[in-house]
Amino acid sequence: MKRFVIAPVAAAVVIALGGCGRKADIDLAFDHGLRSSPVPPNSTVPLTLSFDIVNDSSDDVDNVEWIINRDGVGFRSGTVAHIDNGDYDFGSVMFTETAGSHVYEFVIDPGNRIDERDENNNASVITVVVPPGGTG
Repeated sequence: MKRFVIAPVAAAVVIALGGCGRKADIDLAFDHGLRSSPVPPNSTVPLTLSFDIVNDSSDDVDNVEWIINRDGVGFRSGTVAHIDNGDYDFGSVMFTETAGSHVYEFVIDPGNRIDERDENNNASVITVVVPPGGTG
């Protein structure tokens, strides 16, 4: 008899926690991808990388971690405390850069802590060529 009472309760708990193979409604992505300025870079102004993290879902999201890799190595990182559902958070980092071609990869939720319906739209890559003399 108790078996019939426990099974529906267990099923309700699994569904409420997002089980049964259902992915979360949350999807974090980029509005415009990673952007750099000035364009083209010059030797008098620091380089700025800007980004918009979009929460394309009906749920709010807290503690969204991000990292920017420079030429394959972690360069800058941070956490966005909160993004409302259907909203975005704008961020930027400014720094002096050396001359040459540099590849920057911005990754949202690099540790895959947030269960998203699409994990394949969490990276944006840009190549920036800095003239001799660097920036700033």
